[in-house]
Amino acid sequence: NDVLFFVDNKGIEGTKTQSSTPKKNVYGGFNQNDYFLLKEMLLKQKLVIGEYNFISYPTEELVRYNTEQFLDIYSLGWVGKYFNNLSKDKVSEFLSNSWFDIFKQSYSSDWDFNGPGIVLINSSQYRIIVLPAEKYMIAEFPDVNTSPENAGKYGLPLKAAFSGWFDIAYQGKNKVISSINLNLNQEGIDVLNRNGIKSEFPAVIESSGKKFYYMAGDFSKSNVSLLNSRLGYLSSILRNTVKGKTEDPDKFFKVYYNFLLSGI
Repeated sequence: NDVLFFVDNKGIEGTKTQSSTPKKNVYGGFNQNDYFLLKEMLLKQKLVIGEYNFISYPTEELVRYNTEQFLDIYSLGWVGKYFNNLSKDKVSEFLSNSWFDIFKQSYSSDWDFNGPGIVLINSSQYRIIVLPAEKYMIAEFPDVNTSPENAGKYGLPLKAAFSGWFDIAYQGKNKVISSINLNLNQEGIDVLNRNGIKSEFPAVIESSGKKFYYMAGDFSKSNVSLLNSRLGYLSSILRNTVKGKTEDPDKFFKVYYNFLLSGI
């Protein structure tokens, strides 16, 4: 009954006051020993779960390539997040100052945003996209959508608001359990398309022929009390108490993630 869970592989970036590019002073990522362990576990038919930015930057290229070929899951290099406020003061809590320099170099404009919206970055290519909600979004938050079939199988809601970090991956021949929809208008979709990105992409991927699941969102990053962490056996009761709260991204752990892991 062994389970291997890879979480928070995104690495640690240097201080947000540094002026260097994002590619410097970043530590962590999925390494070669991780790859060997993952492969050994899956060959033994053990369950393996990967979550958010699993093999993206700063993972070394060869390790990423070997992992992608083995799993038939491919990182596109982009990560993103919904922000309640796109002001520089708020966003700088999550991104180093170097990203504001990259934005200015890319668009010949200073960062002058307020209000909610989505930011996407590609650390290996030094690219950044900003999508203010007022101009580009058709709903208050991005959603994690699940088909009726998969919702029934895993006990998931058909739609749940999500405001955390996500990464964009291609599922190959594997099965997509849920997808992330950024809820953009056509203008926003066109912006992403020009950058080789779709506005809807896999949120949870189930591997074909291997006991591997990949979650492309930072789903587990939630403040959960010790009491709640021990209530897995009361899942049916919890399901009733959180029913109808799927439009609140602060409830995502309870209305979606908790039941996803139970289903897996």
